Amino acid sequence: MKRKAIFDNGGGITLQLGTFAHHYATGAAAAIDWTASSFFETTDDWEGHDEDAMTLDPSYDDEHNGGYLVCTEDDINTMISSTDEMFGSNVQAFIEALQGAHSEEPNIRIDKIR
Repeated sequence: MKRKAIFDNGGGITLQLGTFAHHYATGAAAAIDWTASSFFETTDDWEGHDEDAMTLDPSYDDEHNGGYLVCTEDDINTMISSTDEMFGSNVQAFIEALQGAHSEEPNIRIDKIR
C-alpha cells in the first residue's frame, strides 16, 4: 500500500494511505492512522475518507515556496530514526508520536486501533 504524508504550513497533516485519505489537525491523530495502516493490507473499508484529501497533490512550486512538505513512506521512516529536530510543529508532533509508537514502551497501543 502506498502511503504519503503532506504537511501544510497551516499546521495540518493530510495522509494518503492506499485508498483512504484524511486531513488531521494534530500529529498524534495522524500518527495513529499512519501506524494502523501498516497493519492492514487495504484501507478500503476505513471510515472518514475525504476525496479532497486524496486528490491533494502540491506542485513543485507549492512545495518549494514553503506551502507544503510532501513525504513518502521512506522519508517518514528516515525521520523516525533521526534525532534531528523537524521543521514545523506539525511535522515534529507527527514524528514524535511515531517515534513513541516505535519505542519499547509505545504511546500508541496497536491493540486499540480500529
